[in-house]
Amino acid sequence: EPEEPITEGQSYKFNGEDAEFTAGSTGLPSVNNEATADGGVAIGNICNNYNATLTFKVNAAEAGKAGLYMQMALGASPSENILTLTVNGKEVAVPASFTSVGAANWTTYESFWLANVDLVAGENTIVITVTGGCGNFDYLEFISPVEVTALPEEPEEPEEPITEGQSYKFNGE
Repeated sequence: EPEEPITEGQSYKFNGEDAEFTAGSTGLPSVNNEATADGGVAIGNICNNYNATLTFKVNAAEAGKAGLYMQMALGASPSENILTLTVNGKEVAVPASFTSVGAANWTTYESFWLANVDLVAGENTIVITVTGGCGNFDYLEFISPVEVTALPEEPEEPEEPITEGQSYKFNGE
């Protein structure tokens, strides 16, 4: 039996367009303007794009559990075996079937629970791999008491060296 989805805690959203993509059988996923998606942008070319991946790198303030959800427009319902999920290199079981409760089309986005995941303190890598026909991807959402933030894309620039003041030397021996 799968665990009950975690539904209590803060919500942290990571838009699909901010993920790192790898190409699948029909090429790279594409960023589409989609008025009904969060922020007006969704990831298209996911449906039947076997082996395409979306990789999210997030920072957890401390180790803990989180409910992981995805926002998608499925297009047809139900959708079977559409993805695999790995968290920090470990495969995590996800539901075998996703069924729309609203309109089953490419522009009605719904939230689907994927799994409860264990986050480590610091950097976490979440990889979604397409394994079947799915839909347009909007965002990944964490529900957690643990603070989850995006990792900075570029390392911060180091401060300028201090060059003024007294000089003190210490020999290594």
